[in-house]
Amino acid sequence: MRLLIIFISFIFFCCSCADKNNKSNNNGLLDTLEISKIDTNQNKSLATSSLTFHLAFDSNKTLMENLYNGWIDTFSIDKQKFQLKFDATSKDYDNCCIEQQKNGQWQKLFNLYLCNDGYCKDDINKDGYTDFVKFYHARHYTYFYNPFTKTLIDTVCIMPEDNTIIDKEKFVLYNYYEAMYGNIYQSSQLYTYRQRQPYFFYELLLITNDSTDIEKMNLYKFKNGNYDDTAFVETITVGHNLKFDYKNYWRRHYKELMGYSQHRLQQVGLKEQQ
Repeated sequence: MRLLIIFISFIFFCCSCADKNNKSNNNGLLDTLEISKIDTNQNKSLATSSLTFHLAFDSNKTLMENLYNGWIDTFSIDKQKFQLKFDATSKDYDNCCIEQQKNGQWQKLFNLYLCNDGYCKDDINKDGYTDFVKFYHARHYTYFYNPFTKTLIDTVCIMPEDNTIIDKEKFVLYNYYEAMYGNIYQSSQLYTYRQRQPYFFYELLLITNDSTDIEKMNLYKFKNGNYDDTAFVETITVGHNLKFDYKNYWRRHYKELMGYSQHRLQQVGLKEQQ
């Protein structure tokens, strides 16, 4: 009888151990499932609402791919620190943002849309300070640096990529607009930059009823550098399917149009009188 009791107790003990091991194994399985579930949610969250930002550039990816994958482009202007990064919190069309470090903290200045056209940092208005420029549809979208407020201004200046400096001393340029993206006619403008904005002098406008047949070339003068205030000067040529060399026109006539020739004659006359 005593042996029977010992045998039954032994069986009960074994069953208890087995049950305990099963519970332990099940708990481990539940823990693993819970961890997998958490990791899955975290990965989904990272993919949709946040990024792990980093400073390492992956040379196997394009510039924009790096930005979209969390790379931060840091740069300095006038001893001020800025950074460009993908804005995972933005719900608008503007998918990136520029931040400036102020009092040891990064503060967002503005959002902007960037695509595969890319961007650069360059002194567009030649005032001695670097500006931030993005490229889109053959245009420069420039965010000028203001040395007085020591920040990048959020008012964008849109000008064509196709531009040439014709007078380095006076910093006079000419550009060229295609008849696309809302422009009715092909055009070219003579201009400079003042106070971080373009200041326009003259415009050549190719008049046409058909983009393949230029019929007339008109010259206009801007009043006080204002793009929206022009005065007709003359019709340079009329015909059908005109081929007009606007580059050659500016090079031959810009000094006369700007009054440089008359100014030089006046200087020569003063020297002769002396």
